[in-house]
Amino acid sequence: MEKVLTKFLEIYTSTLEGFPLWKSKDLQLTYENLLDNVFILSSDLADFFNIRHAHLTGQNISKLQKEGHLVYHLPKFRRMIEVGKTAKRYQTVYALTRHQTEILIMDFAGPKAREKKITILKRLQSIEVDILKGDYLSARQKAQAWDEVP
Repeated sequence: MEKVLTKFLEIYTSTLEGFPLWKSKDLQLTYENLLDNVFILSSDLADFFNIRHAHLTGQNISKLQKEGHLVYHLPKFRRMIEVGKTAKRYQTVYALTRHQTEILIMDFAGPKAREKKITILKRLQSIEVDILKGDYLSARQKAQAWDEVP
């Protein structure tokens, strides 16, 4: 993973399917700071929904920022990606909180997207409820067992 990313974020946990959840580096998560310090990367969302990352950032994120639904200063980093066999370019990847992720995926359309959105939302809400109850082990297990997502 890119040095810029791992300078500020670290893997909190990964789902069984390999969907990583990131957290602010060297930070002990608590009830008070959880919602602002666990992130899903825009590149992982694009892979999960099988859409182009450039489309996700250029249309969905930009549109929601212009409409005031997402802040303009989302945490982000640039990474080098390959374009074809020999060319490379920078790609901007955003780190989105749970609430920002919910707003973003609500913008997706179609029957496949709807099912994935509902699954992600239910899982994130369930994890949050467990954390609010202080059941951190159950929350972590749910985050690792992302088995309901096709």
